[in-house]
Amino acid sequence: MRAFLLFLLIEATVALGSAQSTLDHVRRAQDLLGSTTWSRAVVISNSKPGPIYPARVHALVFELNHMLWIYLPYEGTQSLSTHAGAVEADQGRLPELLRALHSGFTSVADAPAPTAGETPMSGSPRNGCFIESLAAAHLRLARGEPLLKAGILLFYAQRGATISGHAVFAYATPAGVFVDDPQRNLFTEIKGVWNDDAMVLAKSHQPRLKSSLLQARLVPVSTESSTRQVAALR
Repeated sequence: MRAFLLFLLIEATVALGSAQSTLDHVRRAQDLLGSTTWSRAVVISNSKPGPIYPARVHALVFELNHMLWIYLPYEGTQSLSTHAGAVEADQGRLPELLRALHSGFTSVADAPAPTAGETPMSGSPRNGCFIESLAAAHLRLARGEPLLKAGILLFYAQRGATISGHAVFAYATPAGVFVDDPQRNLFTEIKGVWNDDAMVLAKSHQPRLKSSLLQARLVPVSTESSTRQVAALR
């Protein structure tokens, strides 16, 4: 078990369109994060292909909170580093971290760059709610909005035999507490004051899911203002 709790976002309602490959979704995710976030689009060789991972796996490795994270269109986003503060070392031992994620991952290389004249994908990357929520945070910071508290709110709910997860951007300003759900194009205000308890936030955001919520986590996002340019959300 890793020292840092993993969060896997599986959104069965988002289907991979036949017109786009998983590499297209990885490139779209990288565009959303922008140049101010370190990221690397990779292709992973998988010696044990199965129902989730094919023989060649496209992914995006990126940095957040002094840790490496990985976005996989097949499943979603989860932490890759075992602890914070060792990003440079983890970049150097990426194959080892990937094997810990899946024993069939044998090697990793840079994903091919887009060809000249290739039209980039637009819209939401598959299972990309974490990526889009982080991009929403970057955009608000770049605009200079006064954020007092901010984080990516992850929550899981069970409906029948199905467990699904989702991520949104939750934040507090002098005007109140808000949730930005860019993937679903929803913006809501939470009644009351900010609460650092992720489950409390999740229940306030989704009152209809109170009885079915299984787990929630808040991944902190820096509230320091930034004037650097970031990729547009849409």
